[in-house]
Amino acid sequence: MQYRPEIDGLRALAIIPVVFFHGGFSLVSGGFVGVDVFFVISGYLITLLIYNDLSNNSFSPKRFYERRIKRLFPALFFVAACCSIVAWFLYQPYDLEDFYGNLKSVFTFSSNVHFYHHSGYFDPSAELNSLLHTWSLTVEEQFYFVFPWFLILALKMGKKAVWIGVSALIIISLCLAEWRLESKPMAAFYLLYARGWELMIGSLCALLVTDTNLIAKVSKVYKECLAWLGFLLILFSIFFFNDATPTAGSYTLIPTIGTALIILFSNNNSYLGKILSHRLLVFIGLLSYSTYLWHQPLLAFSRYYFGENFGLGIAGALCLLSFVLGYLSWRFIEKPFRFGFFGGNRQRRVYTTFIILSVSIVALSSYGKNERGFPERLDSNVRSIYQTTGQYEQVETCFVTVSDTFDLSQCLANKAGYKSALIIGDSHAASLFPSLKRELAKENWNLSMLTYARCVPIINESYLQKYRSVSRFFSKHINSRCKNVKESFNTGIKNNNFDLVIVLNHYNSWMGSYENHSFPEFWEQYIETVEEDFGAEKLLILGTLPVWMDDLPKLIVKDYVQGKNFTGPSFSGLFDKERSLDTFMAKDLKERKIRFLSSMAGFCSKEGCKRTGASESGDTIAVAYDYAHLSPAGAKILTEHIVSSIRGFKLGQESRENEEL
Repeated sequence: MQYRPEIDGLRALAIIPVVFFHGGFSLVSGGFVGVDVFFVISGYLITLLIYNDLSNNSFSPKRFYERRIKRLFPALFFVAACCSIVAWFLYQPYDLEDFYGNLKSVFTFSSNVHFYHHSGYFDPSAELNSLLHTWSLTVEEQFYFVFPWFLILALKMGKKAVWIGVSALIIISLCLAEWRLESKPMAAFYLLYARGWELMIGSLCALLVTDTNLIAKVSKVYKECLAWLGFLLILFSIFFFNDATPTAGSYTLIPTIGTALIILFSNNNSYLGKILSHRLLVFIGLLSYSTYLWHQPLLAFSRYYFGENFGLGIAGALCLLSFVLGYLSWRFIEKPFRFGFFGGNRQRRVYTTFIILSVSIVALSSYGKNERGFPERLDSNVRSIYQTTGQYEQVETCFVTVSDTFDLSQCLANKAGYKSALIIGDSHAASLFPSLKRELAKENWNLSMLTYARCVPIINESYLQKYRSVSRFFSKHINSRCKNVKESFNTGIKNNNFDLVIVLNHYNSWMGSYENHSFPEFWEQYIETVEEDFGAEKLLILGTLPVWMDDLPKLIVKDYVQGKNFTGPSFSGLFDKERSLDTFMAKDLKERKIRFLSSMAGFCSKEGCKRTGASESGDTIAVAYDYAHLSPAGAKILTEHIVSSIRGFKLGQESRENEEL
C-alpha cells in the first residue's frame, strides 16, 4: 500500500482540535469531530489493506490481528500502567473503584458500552474520567473484529456485493444513529452500530480508489476544489459545532464527508496535499495516536487534583505536554514494538504477550473494583467519613418513595399536652425528621411528618404538570404519586390544627433552578399555596441545605488523599447558587411576613461550611451522606439551629412579623 503523507497531515488536523477541545478551549468548540476524522481515516486504511490482500489471495486473519495488536496495544498498555500508578496515589477509594471498572472495560473491548451506561461524554464529571477517550479505540477494535469477515463473505459473492453491502451498511448505520439521537443520544454517540457508518465512509473511499477510475477522470481543478471543500467542512465543524450539536447523526456528515473529499481528491501534487504533507504536520500526525492516549489522563488527573484552581493556563501547558509525551511514546514504544521488537517467531510472541498482559490487567482491575478501591488505605480518622455514604436514619412509613404507600395514621404524633408541629417536604426534610423529632420532644412538641421522594406534596397537580418540562424530577409516574399524597394531605393533615408547620425542600431541583426563568412564578405559587393551607403565622420555611458538587464524603476523602485540610469548614465543592437562593428566600419571605430560617446559616460562616460533625457514637462523619441529604451528624447540627430558634417563637401572632432567626 503506497504511503500517503497527506493522510498523516490529516491526522494532525484531527488530533490538534481534539486535544485542545478537551483542554477546555472554547475556540475549538467542535474539536471532538477530530474523532470522526480518525474514524474515516481508519476505515479507509483498513479497508484498503484488507481488500487488496483479499483480491491478491494473500489475506491472513492471524497476520491482520497481529498487526493491529502491535499498532495499538504497546502504547496503550504503557499508558494504562502509568494511569494505574497515578490513580493509586491520587484517587480516593470511590474514584479508584470507578477507575478499575473503566480500566477493565478497556481491555475487554467494551469501554464504549461501559461509558454509555455510566458516563455522558459532555457531562461535567466526564472531564475527570482519565480513560473516557478509550471509547473511540473500542469502537475501532469492534470494527476490526467484524469488518474483515464481512469483506471475506461479500467478496465471495463478487465485488458488486461488496459495494452493495458497504453502501447498505452506511445507510442502515446512519439511520440507526438518527433514530437513537431522539431517544438515547449517548447510545448514538458511543455504540458501534451508530458509529459504524463513519468508518464505512472510509471503506467506500477505499473502494472508489481501488475498484474504479472515477477519481482519475476528475480534472485537476475540480480535485483541488473538492479537496479544499472537504478542508473547509472540517474547519467549519471544528469551530462552529459545540456540545449541543447532535453527534453521530446527519450533522456528523459534515466532517466525515469533508474527510472523504480530502482522502479522495488531495495528493502530493495538489496545493492542499502539499500543505498537509508539510514535514511538521506529518510529524504531528505520526504522533497522533500516542498523543491521543496521553491527553485525556493528563487533563483528567490535573482537573481532579487542582479542582477549582484548574484554568486555561494549566490546560494549555498540559495540551502541549501531551504532544511531548506522544513523541516519546511513539519514538520509544510504538516504533520499536511495531518494527522488530519481538524478533523471530514473532506472531506467537505477539499473541502470547498480548493475552498475558490483557488477562492480567482485567484480573487486577476486577480485584481492585471488588475491593471497593481499597478503603483500608485510609487512616482510621478518615475511614469513618468514608463510611458516611448512605448513612441515614430510617424514617419508615412517613417518608414515601415511589414504590411505597402512604399511611396517614402512622404519621401523626398526638401526645397529650404537647404542642403540635408538622414537617413537610421531600427527602431533604425526611433526612432531618428523626433528629428534629427527638429534640422537639424534649421541648414538649409532637412532630408529625408528610414527606415524599422527589415531590412537592402541597402544590396542585395542574401546576406540577405545567412545569414538568422544567424539572427533571417531575415524571408522569411521580406526578401521579404526588397526586395521591396531595389527596391524603387534603383529607387528613390539612384538617389538623398544627401550631407550627416546617417546610424544607430541595427547591432548586423541583423549581427547575434558581437561575431558570420559571422559578419566580413557581415560587410564588408554592408560597401562596402553603400560606393558604396553614396561615403565614404558623409557617417556618427552612432555606435550602448546602448542596455539594459530588457526594460530600467523597470530597472530604479526596482532600485527605491529596494532603489538604479535610476536617475544617470549606466552600470548596459547594454550589454557589444555593447561597444565592438562600438570600432570595430571606428577602422574599420577609416581605411576606413569613418566618424564614436559613439552613445554610446553621452550617456556614465566613470561613466556609461545616463538612464534618459527630455521630451519636462520637465518630467524626460527614454532615451529608451524599450531595445534600443530611447524615445523623448533619441532622443534629441543623436540629440545634432550628430548636434554638423555635424557643423564641411567639406562635399565633396576628402581626406576622418576620423574626430574625
